[in-house]
Amino acid sequence: MKSRIYTFDFFRVIGAFLIFLCHVTLFDTHIGGGLAVEMFFVLSGFVMMMGYGTESCGFVEFMRKRFKRLYPDYFITLILGLLYMVFVIGFDFWRSLLKIPVYMCCAQTLTPFISATGFNSPGWYVATLIWIYIGFFVFEKLPGIKWLLLCVCAVVLVWVKPLVNDSGYGTWLYYFSPFSRFVDFSIGMLAAIIYKKYPLNINSKFLMTCVELISLGGGMLCIVYESEFQVNFYMGILLGMVFYVFSQQKGYISDIMRFKVFANLSKYTYSFFLIHYLVIMTITKTMHLNPGFTFSNVLLVIGMFVISAILSVLLHNITSKKLYFAVLKQNIN
Repeated sequence: MKSRIYTFDFFRVIGAFLIFLCHVTLFDTHIGGGLAVEMFFVLSGFVMMMGYGTESCGFVEFMRKRFKRLYPDYFITLILGLLYMVFVIGFDFWRSLLKIPVYMCCAQTLTPFISATGFNSPGWYVATLIWIYIGFFVFEKLPGIKWLLLCVCAVVLVWVKPLVNDSGYGTWLYYFSPFSRFVDFSIGMLAAIIYKKYPLNINSKFLMTCVELISLGGGMLCIVYESEFQVNFYMGILLGMVFYVFSQQKGYISDIMRFKVFANLSKYTYSFFLIHYLVIMTITKTMHLNPGFTFSNVLLVIGMFVISAILSVLLHNITSKKLYFAVLKQNIN
């Protein structure tokens, strides 16, 4: 990307925090998790569309860059998830080990007959995103009719939803699978195209702040009425509008979102996203905790968050190109 959109760092941090709260089983805090997942897919589409124009590479090089960013953290947390399933949940080690190749190949979200959440629940997002990147590369090579075909696909997904739900495969198709999630991703792509071609020509900072407040109101509606959305990409359209507005970075709210602290924290959101669930579930299972909004549980959740944050920094540093690839190069030499 030629110029970084710093307001997006804020959304990454908030999204990671919402997903953490959603996964805390001690409280009934499931609201906001679906919004955060949807936000990451739409945001990925926006960022990819903004940066892809600067990349003139073939498929192998394109995917190598994606894997270098996504796979090291995913692989490490996958192995940690295997240990969690064996030593905390009590699954048979050898039977669990036989399932590892499926998750290593990121094939778990391609079919409803395999558990998409696997050894580490958030890992399904990475698997789906990798297949979406493959679809994105192919999509970019298609002729102009590709957007019409995508609209037809979205209409079909809406039309067949009752039938798919009746068959029991609705959760897989509309939540985990790369087939429907590519529509969410494409909303971000479309928002980026509109941003580049038709930026908001509002010079008044006050008026731009009003527009930002209105768009944030739409985002809050997504949280409040999350369960009412029949398909994910209805919510994605509202989020695409939010990202379009805040990509302008012209209002007072954008100024707050551009604080350096959010840019620094956003570096660790991906590692945090992948490690936090294992921390939450390991502590919850081993300590045999009772759900409830108690003072001790609140302190424990804060502790889970701190441990997750520390481990995410460690994981990021291990897998970052400065440390991870330096060690790999040293071993090769």
